Amino acid sequence: MGLGVLGAVRPDGGIGALSLRATAPVHERVQIDVLAGVFAAPATAPGASGTKISARDVQLRVPVLAIDEPDLQLRVAPGVSLPLGSASSGLGYTLLTTGSFDPTLSASLAAGGTWLVLVGGTVRVPLHPGFDRIQQGVYGLADVRVARRFGPGAGFAGVSFAGQQARGLTSPGFVELAPVLGATYPLGDRWGADAGLRVPVWTGESARPYYAALQIGVTRVLGKRASQH
Repeated sequence: MGLGVLGAVRPDGGIGALSLRATAPVHERVQIDVLAGVFAAPATAPGASGTKISARDVQLRVPVLAIDEPDLQLRVAPGVSLPLGSASSGLGYTLLTTGSFDPTLSASLAAGGTWLVLVGGTVRVPLHPGFDRIQQGVYGLADVRVARRFGPGAGFAGVSFAGQQARGLTSPGFVELAPVLGATYPLGDRWGADAGLRVPVWTGESARPYYAALQIGVTRVLGKRASQH
């Protein structure tokens, strides 16, 4: 189980999110992940002030360790996004909710020893219109990183690309490119900590503001720990 804080910085104010992630290993190569939480943003309704608190969609994933070699690991994670959040899409590059059932597929590849090359990606496909009667476009996120192990932990740097297909005049798409920087460190057998920074340098359209995101998380594994690399 993990508890993390996700925040964004933008010209007209910030958006923050609190997330809870539960991980339950069911096999040495298979686990179940559940991600839920809330996000807060400045109220935008006419005459409103303060902060609006909204739920985010619940994410269910089943990561499978498909390849487990000393210098090569591949994880594939099919899943689904459940429409339990509000109608707002939320935090820029991170889709917090679409209001529809969305199949998802993630994959991550790690190659190397002390020095690692990490490649990962996620695709999310909304199947029907959400609460706002708009069917969101297909969303994708891909990262390429170089990491170095430092004792039991690791630090990484790389580049991230995110994009979403446009759907209708009120649901514009976007693309953006961002450097990423971060680290992860185990805190014993079941606890771990991680931090990351993502700063877009190109958004594909001049009118779109640039969002910088800082993520800090603490994770606790429930049950018997699966094989980790």
